[in-house]
Order: sequence, then C-alpha cells, then structure tokens
Amino acid sequence: MAFLILFISAALAGMAGYSAQRASVCSVRAVRDAVERRDLRLLASFAKAAAWAMAFALPLGWAIHGEIDADLPPLGLAALAGGFLFGLGASLNNGCAISTISHLASGEGAMLMTLLGFASGALAVEETFGADLALAGVSATPLARPSILGLVVLGFAWIWALLELRHLIAGGKDERTRLLAFAAVGLGLCSGVLFALQGPWVYTAAIVQTSGFAIGHGLPPSPALLLLFAAVLAGSMLSALRAGRFRLRWQGTRPWYGHLGGGVMMGGGAALVPGGNDAVLLHALPLGAEHALPAFAAMLLGVYTGLALARVGSGATLRHVTG
Repeated sequence: MAFLILFISAALAGMAGYSAQRASVCSVRAVRDAVERRDLRLLASFAKAAAWAMAFALPLGWAIHGEIDADLPPLGLAALAGGFLFGLGASLNNGCAISTISHLASGEGAMLMTLLGFASGALAVEETFGADLALAGVSATPLARPSILGLVVLGFAWIWALLELRHLIAGGKDERTRLLAFAAVGLGLCSGVLFALQGPWVYTAAIVQTSGFAIGHGLPPSPALLLLFAAVLAGSMLSALRAGRFRLRWQGTRPWYGHLGGGVMMGGGAALVPGGNDAVLLHALPLGAEHALPAFAAMLLGVYTGLALARVGSGATLRHVTG
C-alpha cells in the first residue's frame, strides 16, 4: 500500500510539473501582465489553483487523517517581510518558485544558480532566526478539521469547481484563457491530493534539506521528498519537450549573479514566511491559514516593487517575457 501511495504521489507531482510548464505559470509574469497589459488572467489562475487544491485537499485530508496537521504559523511581521523579500528575489531572478523549475526543466542551466542561492538564503535565515521563528508557534487553521464552517467553504469550492468544469467543457473561451484554466485544474487538483497523501511538500524543501544535510545541518531529506522533486522536474521536462521549448543553454534571462542573488532572497523570504508562493498558494491558503493571503499579497507587492525598480533603473518599459 505504501508503495502504491508513493507511485500515485509521484504521478501527481509529475502532472503538476507538466501543467505549470505548459501554461508558463509564474507570479512574476502574472504581475507583469497585470501592470503592462491589464491582463489579470494569470493572476486569476492562481486563485483558481488554490480553489481546486482546497476542493480536494480538505475532504481527502479529513477522511485520511481526521485532522490535517500542517504546522502553519500565525500572521506576523516575519510572514509579511518574508513574502516581500521573496517577491523581490523572484523579480530579480525573473521567475518564482514554480517557474524556476519550469525554466530548469526546459534546459536553462542558470536556474541551478537560483536553486543554490535559494538553499543558501534559507539556511542562513534558519541559522540566524530559527529559534525566534520557532517561538512564534503555530496557528490553528479553521479548515484543518471537519466543521460547519469547513463544510460550507468546501461546498462553495465544489459548486465553483463544477461551474468551472461546465464552462471549460462548453468552450467559448480563447485559447490562452482555456490553457490557464486547465493548468489551474492540473496544478491545484494534483497538489491538493498530494497534500492529503504526503502532507505539506514543495520541491524547494528537497533542495534546502539536501543542502543542509550536506553541510551537517539537520537530517537527510526523505526519499519520498526527493522522488517528488524528481517527478515534478520530469513532468515539466516532458511538457517542455512536447512543446518544443527544451534547449540546453547556460545563459538565463538574467546574468548568473542575478539568478544567484534572486535565489538567496527567495530562499531567505521563504524561510521567514515559511514557504514560497507555491507553498502559500497550494498548502496554506486551502487550509485557511491566517498568514496565507497577506503573505501572498506581500509577495506580489515585492514582485511589483522589483519590476518597478528595474524599470526606473533601465529607463524603459518592462519587457514582457515568458516568465
């Protein structure tokens, strides 16, 4: 049974990576689209992914565990500051936690510098502020266990999900809108089921735990976590190959030190929140964690600030890229 659950989990992780790559899901691109083109579709797809994750994570988590244990922190300055720092780093890197793996899977080797920086930043913050962050404690999330409120929220999530499916099946939307909607289904559904089966997981956790263990900090990462990371990367790479996006190259969208520095800021911010935009969006928000929405808003503000500073520095309009 354990092997079957692990196999299903790896398949779901691969599908999540495939969906994110196919639709070029990225919070940096989402903010750029909203600012330059007044196009809110990618931002809306994040909300849809969180709703899909909630629709599946809650009932499955309640059925399997009775109470979903996620050890989520209360809302505080650390979550807001960490979210803003993460967003600044993502803008410098030109890719958030989700799109970093998509870029890497499409052959962009410079994203290895991002992962190195991410691990370094996260470990530095944990070494410096780990004890203080632990003292902040955990917050009881209102949707962690079955309740009247939980059932009402879940009911609304499923009503919305069924209406969304009906609209998708009926068609009538342009290709980009449908692609983003299907990506939200794939990313949210797979992440929601994975959350119920494996608990909180993100590929960045594998990076941080592996690098920490390598320098004698903490325990080795679990084999399951490493397998899920490999599955996300494989699914994203398969999508890149099918779309003709895969091309081995070292040069990224930024100089190597931009990716490294952006990764350090992202890792440090993720350690403070805790979690990057993927963890906040697909784990904390579906559970109704009090820090989730403010932290995600701080991330978007950080991205906007970074893009605005880059625009002032260059004296040019923000260039629209794939993200």
